[in-house]
Amino acid sequence: IISSCKREGSLDSAIEQEIPNDIEGFCKKHPSIRRIVLANGSTGSKYFVKHFKSWWGSGQLCPGDNKESQTAFHRKALAKATNNYENATITCISAVSVSPAAASYSYEQKRDFWEAYVYQPGLQDYKEMQSQSN
Repeated sequence: IISSCKREGSLDSAIEQEIPNDIEGFCKKHPSIRRIVLANGSTGSKYFVKHFKSWWGSGQLCPGDNKESQTAFHRKALAKATNNYENATITCISAVSVSPAAASYSYEQKRDFWEAYVYQPGLQDYKEMQSQSN
């Protein structure tokens, strides 16, 4: 999410003066992108919301169906303004961190989360794109 910032130490809470990557521009150059996975848990999601508010307001993005994504991204005002994200083309997933520091989730829970919300949907998208090109 963040291209550069000032940070003393290694804590995410110490991040200051962050400059975001041009993720919106990247997605516009690659219109087949259907999913953005924020793999480092809630911190990345927080910065994604902070730096891409207008993109969220455009209606192009919608939160994933999982609890973590709904917690990180769903905003009643945005849902209402975008007619409940009905024209969204990119789903945003706030993924469970795979870090050992995310100890509230077992290895199996992390594996199952990634399988259900990242790998399987990605494979399904790939199969659909392949069938459309044939």
